[in-house]
Amino acid sequence: MMHIGTARTALFNWLYAKHTCGKFLLRVEDTDRERSTEPAVRAIFEGLGWLGLEPDEPPVFQHARADRHREAVAELLTLGQAYRDFMSPQELESERERARAEGRVVRSPWRDADPSTWPDRPFAVRLKSPLSGETVVADAIKGDVVFQNSTLDDLILLRSDGNPTYNLAVVVDDHDMGITHVIRGDDHLNNAARQMVIYQALGWELPVWAHLPMIHGPDGAKLSKRHGAQAVSEFDDMGYLPETLRNYLAKLGWGHGDDEIFSDEDAALWFDIVNVVSAPARLDWAKLNHLNNHYIRAAEPGRLASLITQVLAQRGIALRQGDSALLARAIPLVRDGAKTTLELADSLMFVLAERPLTLPEKVAGLLTEETRGRLGRLRAVLTETAPWEVSALEGLLRAFAEQEGVGLGKIGPALRGVLAGASPAPDLAGALVAIGRDESLGRIDDALSLNHYSAISAAKGAAYRRCEGDPMGETAKFQIGGKTVELPVLRGVSGPEVVDIRKLYAEADVFTYDPGFTSTASCESKITFIDGDAGILLHRGYPIDQLAEKSSFLEVCYLLLHGELPNAAEAEEFEKTITYHTMLHEQ
Repeated sequence: MMHIGTARTALFNWLYAKHTCGKFLLRVEDTDRERSTEPAVRAIFEGLGWLGLEPDEPPVFQHARADRHREAVAELLTLGQAYRDFMSPQELESERERARAEGRVVRSPWRDADPSTWPDRPFAVRLKSPLSGETVVADAIKGDVVFQNSTLDDLILLRSDGNPTYNLAVVVDDHDMGITHVIRGDDHLNNAARQMVIYQALGWELPVWAHLPMIHGPDGAKLSKRHGAQAVSEFDDMGYLPETLRNYLAKLGWGHGDDEIFSDEDAALWFDIVNVVSAPARLDWAKLNHLNNHYIRAAEPGRLASLITQVLAQRGIALRQGDSALLARAIPLVRDGAKTTLELADSLMFVLAERPLTLPEKVAGLLTEETRGRLGRLRAVLTETAPWEVSALEGLLRAFAEQEGVGLGKIGPALRGVLAGASPAPDLAGALVAIGRDESLGRIDDALSLNHYSAISAAKGAAYRRCEGDPMGETAKFQIGGKTVELPVLRGVSGPEVVDIRKLYAEADVFTYDPGFTSTASCESKITFIDGDAGILLHRGYPIDQLAEKSSFLEVCYLLLHGELPNAAEAEEFEKTITYHTMLHEQ
């Protein structure tokens, strides 16, 4: 993975190259062949590509330059700045133990050995580091950093198997590539002292070093898994945009006055490595989310629609033909509150919902006779509305509420529920525009007629329409999903015309329950019936308000079908058989 600290280091190099009209070069330091796997290298390229940090020249792979590195070692040997070390692994371990005990660095006995004493066996090549004095690294961020030469060991330049080491390779490559500024994490500061000795031994000009402070978590501790995302790919997966991360990472250790949000062009114009602070930066999720919201609101809707399509695909949601255009149209109406593209995807689910929507019980409970009548009148007004735009619809909704003599609060919750079901949705006008005129009117029609729900109202002909011209006599005919169902008409206690919902359930696999407004169903059992006019459901003498305290909606439905309240197992099994359920009221 490409760590977020590596990403910031790359960004600062990229910005400084742009600022100085220089070149941003990429080198894959893969001398350690075991760690430099193909997936690890691919993660670097993918991370930089996602961030938009493209190098100005093709990347250089360090291991491919091993012959050039060995040439530099040969030159150091010729100059007397390096020596052959014939210590065996066992001898080296013994020297390390002695050095630890004496509080010094490792020193090889072969440093100044007479060549005539060299044995015929494999050897490593070590740098002849100065034994006294100081090495001063002039750091553009930290200032002068002083190292006592007595603490610098004789660095291995070439292993006994002939492979160059990292510290030698980076010096040779930086020199050959014309690197003028080395901007990297401060975990490399100690390496700078050793690399400086190599530069001096070869007589090469030193680059400018700048060692960036670490990135810490919000608590000030070193960034770790417990703080959340660490890799660039994880920020991508969490729904952050690359321009967000560029802006945010630029602020981690550097800034330009009070500017919090700025373009790449402005950042490159303003950025100077000497203005980077030396103290560790802290990851602040609230600021990151604020920035991401800004860039989501500024992004082109078509691009966001493509990103949302990817998010939905990861969730196993495939789009239908035309959905991408629908998303692009809806995104400007819902994105203002989204902190990530994942949240944006959540806020768009209502747009993609397929009719008929399953209305939550809370929304269904709002569809009283009064509310349904009002929605019907609103639907008629919406049919004639032009243009279908947010401002026009906002004015229409306000005018309609005024005409009805109510506040929008009497209309909004039910209308939003009808349009969005259980999904979150924006303001009413925004929701109407997001899903479009035809879809909006269709969803309102569904809620008013409930033609697609697995439920039926037999009272005065309403939700599943009775056959035209068929009066409510001894029997009643109903069209349910293309099937004609004929049921005997019963009379409730107060006289309304009803049907036996058990027979309805047996014939059509649907049932209805509406105790509050009109008699919509009845059982032949004398102990269980609905009296809709009085709003009373009696079972063993319990009025409905008392029964409701003891039973759920589905338990009462079970009671109406079977004459008894279910036990826990029966209730669980019954719930599994329900496809849709809603409260129905006559129109």
